[in-house]
Amino acid sequence: MKKILLAVYALATFIIIALHSQTIPFILMMVFILLASVFYYRQKKRQQNEFNELTLQKDAATLQLQHMNKQPDSQVLFSALAGIQSQIIQNEISKFATKPAPRVALPLFNETRYVAVNDIVRCEADNTYTKFMLIGGEEILVSKTLKEYTDVLSEHLFVRTHQSHLVNTFHVKSWLREDGGSLLLNDGTKIPVSKLNRDKVKEILKT
Repeated sequence: MKKILLAVYALATFIIIALHSQTIPFILMMVFILLASVFYYRQKKRQQNEFNELTLQKDAATLQLQHMNKQPDSQVLFSALAGIQSQIIQNEISKFATKPAPRVALPLFNETRYVAVNDIVRCEADNTYTKFMLIGGEEILVSKTLKEYTDVLSEHLFVRTHQSHLVNTFHVKSWLREDGGSLLLNDGTKIPVSKLNRDKVKEILKT
């Protein structure tokens, strides 16, 4: 900027001299020199700014690379393991989300009902029949023994609490100590627990 001011000052001086001497060509020549000087100065300034910007970018990239190289191997290993663990969890969630809810077939007189396991609150023996109590209070009577369904439903966390009762632990609200032990279900029903099955029932409820 100082150079431009000096050039302008010099040009003004020459113009004054030229006016006194009435040399128009000399004035035009000085104007041309001034314009050329300004253009050259701006070009150099722009090139210098671009060079400085590239230098800063290069320095930043170099520092980042040095920082990455200084990371300890344990940190790199931890990051890799965390990524693998996250992928495994996502895969398991995906499998669970796409897996259909388990159902049980209940043969009736003129049809076979397919009921979701979690919709079954409990089963109760009725001689050689089994009565299924579903969510909402619906009851289904099936001409099979309770033992047959105990074998089928035990893998879905159903527990035989009594000779006449098979309960879905998903619907158990609490353990009652009265009368030697009984289960209170979410719908308010109390189911007796025999002394023979007491320890087994408690163990399954812990899972």
